[in-house]
Amino acid sequence: MADEEVQYEHQSLKVIRGREANKIAEMQKQRWELVSQTQGTLRSEMTFRRVKKRSFAPWMGAVALLGVGVLFLAFSALVGNGDPERKDPPPAAASTAVDESPIESPSESATPTDEPTEELTEGPSEEPTESEVPAPPVDNVLTTDNSADLEALLEADDNYSLNQAFAKDYKGRRIAFNGSVADASPPYYLVYFGDDSHINATSGPAFQFRVRSLQVDGRPVATGDNLRFIAEVGAFNPDQGLFFLTPVQVTAR
Repeated sequence: MADEEVQYEHQSLKVIRGREANKIAEMQKQRWELVSQTQGTLRSEMTFRRVKKRSFAPWMGAVALLGVGVLFLAFSALVGNGDPERKDPPPAAASTAVDESPIESPSESATPTDEPTEELTEGPSEEPTESEVPAPPVDNVLTTDNSADLEALLEADDNYSLNQAFAKDYKGRRIAFNGSVADASPPYYLVYFGDDSHINATSGPAFQFRVRSLQVDGRPVATGDNLRFIAEVGAFNPDQGLFFLTPVQVTAR
């Protein structure tokens, strides 16, 4: 009976070939169990499952609400039996408090009101604009030196949520990075961050250029080339696991 009551939630992921072991270890830390794995040309589709957390029965919520109601009624009864004199303060106390306040001169009361108004109007108005609108990088090109977000993107281990967030925030912006061509099959060019990443892709998303021809120094770009790329940020497709870029400049290194 215990096995029949266990319920699972499932999740399917597409992982770049060669990263399956890292992904399995990462998912196991979150209590996911590998169910199946299908290898493709560039990616492997992996299905995981884990036991669903049990939720409280509906009647337990009703019992909790009933208990709160009983405690509220008991507290109200205790407060009602308290000293009635505390509810209505004597008028003498109110009059003495009012009679003592006008003794101070108006000049002293005016000075503290002027100082706070200057602090409120001058302080907070300029600070948010300076922090929310950062200065544009040199030549309007993001690099690992002037953009912490780009550095995190390139060092992450195939992080789909990070890829989607970067594509949304920086769509249309230009980025520069060192990459290696994992597959040159016009009109599709698959590029990974780093050197010789067609052999061992260690970090960063799977970038793809979709152009008729991609050249460097007057010759077609080939699989295995280690190049310097400047590209325009496009969209990220989580189903394919591809981050689309538009090439702007390609140079040898």
